[in-house]
Amino acid sequence: MINYIKYFRNTTGGLENFSDDLLRKLQLLNTDLVVYKPSLNNRFLNYIIYYFKLIFKSDNVTLVHYGNFFDLFFIWFLSFINSRIIVICHVGKSWRHVRINYLNRITNFLVKSKKIKLLVIAEAQRKFIKKKSIKIPTIINENFFSTKIKHNLSKHILFIGRVSEDKGVFNLLKAYNQLIKKIKLPKLLIVGPFENNNYQKKCENFCFKNNLNSSVSFKGPIYDINKKIKLIDESFFGIYPSLYDAFPLTLLEFYSRKKILLCSNISESVNFVTNETLLVNPHSIDDIINKLANLIKMSKKEYNKNIIPMYEKTKKYDGNILAQKIKKITNDKF
Repeated sequence: MINYIKYFRNTTGGLENFSDDLLRKLQLLNTDLVVYKPSLNNRFLNYIIYYFKLIFKSDNVTLVHYGNFFDLFFIWFLSFINSRIIVICHVGKSWRHVRINYLNRITNFLVKSKKIKLLVIAEAQRKFIKKKSIKIPTIINENFFSTKIKHNLSKHILFIGRVSEDKGVFNLLKAYNQLIKKIKLPKLLIVGPFENNNYQKKCENFCFKNNLNSSVSFKGPIYDINKKIKLIDESFFGIYPSLYDAFPLTLLEFYSRKKILLCSNISESVNFVTNETLLVNPHSIDDIINKLANLIKMSKKEYNKNIIPMYEKTKKYDGNILAQKIKKITNDKF
C-alpha cells in the first residue's frame, strides 16, 4: 500500500503535472493507493493535516514530491512516524537552498535518514544532494502522444514556463529585439505566470521602449493540456533559455509534438539533445541570437531531420515505465 501525497498545485509547473500524471499511471496499474489531496489553499496547513492522518497509516510506504525547501521539513518530520518514505526530487540548481552552503548542509541533513529512499530525475541533482539515490525517468502527460499531430508551421516562436529571471526570459527578449532589426521574425508568444509584479513590469517596459508590443505577446498560464498542445502544434518552434533546470518537461512536450525546442545547454537537456545547434548558452545573448537566426533559416527538410531522433526518445517518457519502477521500489526493503 502506498500513501501518495499529491503535490500542492499553485502554478502550471512541471512538478505539479508530474505529480498528477504519475498518480494516474499508478492507478491504471491497479496499485493499492491512499491518496492525500490538498484540501486547503495553504501548503503548510495541508502538511499538518497529512501528518496527523499518516500517523494511522505509518506501515505503508509514503511517496512524497520534493519541490522546495519546506517540503524537506515535512519529509523529515514524517521520518519519525513512517518507516519507509520514497522522495522524488524535482529541485534544480536555481533553488536557493541548494546554492547557499549552510542551507545545502541542512538539506542533506533532512534527507539522510535510512527510512528515506531518494529518486532523482537528473544526474545534476546528485551534485548537491549527496545521499545515495536512484535515477528515474521523468514523464509527460499521455495526451502529448495520443493527440493527433497537426503540422502548422510559422505562426509563432513559443516560450512556455514560469516567466522569471531564472528561466532566461529577459535575455530572450534582448536577443529577439536585436535579431528582429536584422531579419524578419515570427511573433514571440510568452506563455506562463510572471514570477512577480516587478519582473512583469521589467519585461513589459522593455517591450514598450523597444516598440515590441506588436511582435511580443504575454499570455498567462494555461492549465488545459489540450490548449497547451494546440499552442505547441501551431508554433514554428519553441525556445526555453533557462539558466538552471533539472530536466525541463517543456523539452519533452515540444519534441513529442515533432517541434524543435531551442533549449539551454545545461543539466539533463544536453543528454537528450545531442545536436549542439539546438542548444544555447543561456548566459550569452549573442549565442541565443545566432541559434535563433539559424533555426529561422533552416529548411523544412533539415528541420524534420533534426526532430526525428528526439521524437523517438520522447516515447520512453510516457509514465508507464516509471509507474512500474515505483511499484517495484515499494516492494523492496529500504
